[in-house]
Amino acid sequence: MKRSVALLACFALAVFNAGAQAVHSAQVNVRSSLSVGLMLSDFQPYSGATTVGSTQYWSSHHVLLGEGAWVDYRYSHWLQLEAEGRLLQSDKHESDARTTRPAGYSAFGEDSFLLGPRVPLHSFGRATPYAKALFGFAYSTGVASYATKTTSDVAYMYGGNASSFAMAVGGGVDYRLSRHLNFRVLDVEWQSWNQQIAASSPASTSNLTIHPFGVSTGLAYRFF
Repeated sequence: MKRSVALLACFALAVFNAGAQAVHSAQVNVRSSLSVGLMLSDFQPYSGATTVGSTQYWSSHHVLLGEGAWVDYRYSHWLQLEAEGRLLQSDKHESDARTTRPAGYSAFGEDSFLLGPRVPLHSFGRATPYAKALFGFAYSTGVASYATKTTSDVAYMYGGNASSFAMAVGGGVDYRLSRHLNFRVLDVEWQSWNQQIAASSPASTSNLTIHPFGVSTGLAYRFF
């Protein structure tokens, strides 16, 4: 938890520093704006299945919950940038009828820190849908357990504490509550990680492309 808080604090500091440097540009271009928001997220840690030997395994973690922050910098209608950091954690006591937990099992986490272009599509009154494409890095913590669909063949596959390149596509809807407050009604995001995993039974390691996906909601303050 301390590591996650420190990561989020460092990310926020870096983003705020970038935002401060953008203030001068905003004074020259009146169309510019800077918004900073906080969000709550609900994600699936993995979509699809992976194959070890001749057996397919599915993630037995059903949900990751967490918080995050984002910054939107608008230079013009078609030139906008979004930075986001998200810290997600599974329930340590989460159970799955197909598996028993390995010794030393702890909560599993997925953190991501991404940056990329964001494009508003069209405004409908105070509501503005948008699309985005982000790139950056992601970090997994703890043990992620995977299992077959039966109880007869179980493996525990994990990334441990590993980082990887990540990219994401998504979109959502922002609703303007006032001149300075924006409500992010819904943000949908699909991520792609290249992660190395290991299995205890059968013993092996391999590279796995995982696809966390989920939804977020939050509130942002517009500074200018």
